[in-house]
Amino acid sequence: MKKLTPAQQQYVDIKSKYKDAILFFRMWDFYETFYDDAKICARVLDIALTTRDRNSDNPVPMAGIPFHAVEKYIPKLLEANYKIAIAEQIGQVVPWKVVDRKVSQVITPWTYVKEEKNENNILAMISNAWKYYLAYSDVSTWVFNIQEIDSLEELKDTLFKISPKEFVLPLNIENKDEIEEYILNFLNPFVTHLNIPYDYEEIIKLKTNIDRLDSFGQALDKEEKQQVLWMFLEYLEQLNLEFNILKIKFEEKQDNIYFDVLSIKNLEILQSSYDQNKKNSLLNLLDQTTTASGSRLFRNWLLHPIRNLSILEYRQKWFDYFITNLEIINKISLELKKIYDIERLSYLILTKSNNPFHWLKLKISLNTILSIIEIDNKYLELSVELRKLLNILNKWLKDDNFTVEKDFIQDLFSQEVDKLRDLAYNSDKLILEYQQELIKKLWVNVKVKYVNNQWFLIEVSKKDVKKFEEAFSELEWDKYNFTRKQTLKIAERYISPYLKELEEKSLTSLYKLQDKEKEILDSWKQVLSWLSTQIEELSHQVGQVDIFVNLWQFFSNYDYIKPELNSDKLEIVWWRHPVIEKFLPVNESFIENDLSLSPGMVHIITWPNMWWKSTYLRQNALILLLAHCGMYVPAKSCKTPLLSWIFARVGSGDVLVKNQSTFMTEMIEVANILNNADKNSFIIFDELWRWTSTYDGMAISQAVIEYIIKKLKAKTLFATHYHELIKLEDKYPEKVKNFSVAVYENGWNIIFMKKIVPGWVSKSYWIHVGELAWLPQDIIENAKKNLENLENKKRIVSQNSLFDMDNLDKQYEKKYHHLLSKIKSINVNNITPLQALELLDELRKEL
Repeated sequence: MKKLTPAQQQYVDIKSKYKDAILFFRMWDFYETFYDDAKICARVLDIALTTRDRNSDNPVPMAGIPFHAVEKYIPKLLEANYKIAIAEQIGQVVPWKVVDRKVSQVITPWTYVKEEKNENNILAMISNAWKYYLAYSDVSTWVFNIQEIDSLEELKDTLFKISPKEFVLPLNIENKDEIEEYILNFLNPFVTHLNIPYDYEEIIKLKTNIDRLDSFGQALDKEEKQQVLWMFLEYLEQLNLEFNILKIKFEEKQDNIYFDVLSIKNLEILQSSYDQNKKNSLLNLLDQTTTASGSRLFRNWLLHPIRNLSILEYRQKWFDYFITNLEIINKISLELKKIYDIERLSYLILTKSNNPFHWLKLKISLNTILSIIEIDNKYLELSVELRKLLNILNKWLKDDNFTVEKDFIQDLFSQEVDKLRDLAYNSDKLILEYQQELIKKLWVNVKVKYVNNQWFLIEVSKKDVKKFEEAFSELEWDKYNFTRKQTLKIAERYISPYLKELEEKSLTSLYKLQDKEKEILDSWKQVLSWLSTQIEELSHQVGQVDIFVNLWQFFSNYDYIKPELNSDKLEIVWWRHPVIEKFLPVNESFIENDLSLSPGMVHIITWPNMWWKSTYLRQNALILLLAHCGMYVPAKSCKTPLLSWIFARVGSGDVLVKNQSTFMTEMIEVANILNNADKNSFIIFDELWRWTSTYDGMAISQAVIEYIIKKLKAKTLFATHYHELIKLEDKYPEKVKNFSVAVYENGWNIIFMKKIVPGWVSKSYWIHVGELAWLPQDIIENAKKNLENLENKKRIVSQNSLFDMDNLDKQYEKKYHHLLSKIKSINVNNITPLQALELLDELRKEL
């Protein structure tokens, strides 16, 4: 095998430490990749694949990208599930010597932060014993959150809400296959496996300089919680990241409403269920925020409704305050648009790129926050330390006309910077002054000229050489101590110590200026690290103000009202669906509906099975969700008790990756609801068991309703096509009420009123629905004839009467007793064979 060059050996040594990553190896102005990494990059990045030593027996595959364009290529590799290790050149580049290189960062979906993106960058760790322990951290906040989770389903719901970009899992985790299947099929993040050592507690103490873990109380009081922290620290080390946790926090669950993945999808919180388009989602409609922190916080509120009355009333109070101070709110709204993502900026400065443009955005943001405080000082607060930082930033950081390398320090802030800047940008002026001084002192016409490869030289014409040399020999000073450097046909050229010094300062001052400015920048990086916690808290405050200020206009425009919380009864008057009413045609208004639901009450909603019925169900759940986020709701009035669960089961389909049919999927979803709901729950069921036989479906539906009435006592809306279930109102008059969509018929036309009214209807109107859907007219006419024929037949075939169980039972009971009496009256000893046959035929006819 051919011996490797020193640079190749360096590459192989570094790559051996980062086998699971694509190694970007810095060589001058390019990041080069070699061997298999080069082949991967050529394919994924669509760049040329070349070879090194192409004439040798084993040419080395090679592919490179310009270092200044690396940001263009990183996302493509991350999307293809590749990590990237960046090996930078360090130290001075010396000719004929291999420059030192070191991995400066390992880029993964978690660590790759783009300031303009509002999404969270979450890393999650899971351990388990008899419960699951989930820990997660956003790379830009460095808050380490730990949750205790009771079941695998709850774990899946939580993972869906936080949507981690990466996972770290122990090799021996319980239900490993099922957890990984869910992660890979539905979340698709990076997954790293670690083997937890027996002495993980001691390793944590060593890496964090913490003497006792019990000082964190409930956050680290169990082995499994400590294990997820060890996994986090170990992964940081693999990524060359320093331990920088600002807070280790155990998240209590008692304040949260259970709001699972199924309900989030069915209520179209994040995207529409029809085409997975985010445009028609509740989040997209209501997110009126203008800051990145506000957008992230608002999403968190929607996915984590709460039942803590004091927090809900706190949010309502601030909505009230800003809504009643319109002059203030308009000014603040304009200022909020100027605020950058200070949480992300802080992270980028501390861990990625300490460049002046990040500092400028931080400076602009802090100044803007100060302006908001001057407008109204009741919510935002800038700490003494952050005010000092801002004052210093205003003194040393320019507002414009600088580059990432230099010229960002203001004039007069540093004498050394001013001197170097003067040399770097005014050397021509100094040289010209030197030339004029020589002419004045020597009385000779000299020129200071820049000559390629020889730098600056003093040029004297042949006719003035003698006079020049006689003149400077009489002067004693380095400025006039000349040495002949070059002879030309028409002139002589000289150098002087002073000119060489001037030359050196001119040529090196720019580099020294860059180094000095970077030194100042790095000194403030340390200050910022001390203030990281305050930056994170300030970012959270800005996010809240953003939500309060920028939602008021939406609430005002669409007549949203403040709900009354902690009521004994659930009562909503004239409410609307927040998303649908926004996208209605201009000439169409939303038909409001009401809801009044006592504790333990079930409303059965029948016919016609149109989208208004589903809208009615979902908008009730959405209004209760908004109320439990502390927001206003689209209604005339709203009273709600504090709920513990919100469940929404609306439609199902095959889950092929789990080998589940539609019916099995529906069964599992309903079982999940019934096994977890309680009397403080709100449940909506829309059309259960449509894909099974009518007897089975109706039997299960009735059993579900009766279970809710007798056991759960949850507030429930149950939409069904099983018309026979309306009789449950007679059986449970205090617990069941029937409702339907109002229909107007005038003999030749049918109009659906989109209004939910008490009672029930005896028709399904399916043929009319087909007309609305523009089925071919031949089919419509044929269907009407078929329906008429079926209704005229004596046998019971229509769904509305097919399962009239009480009447059928009475009829069969009467016939049964008649036949039984007739059979008992037969004297078998006195009957002839012919009479027996005649009697058997008679009984057959009666059957």
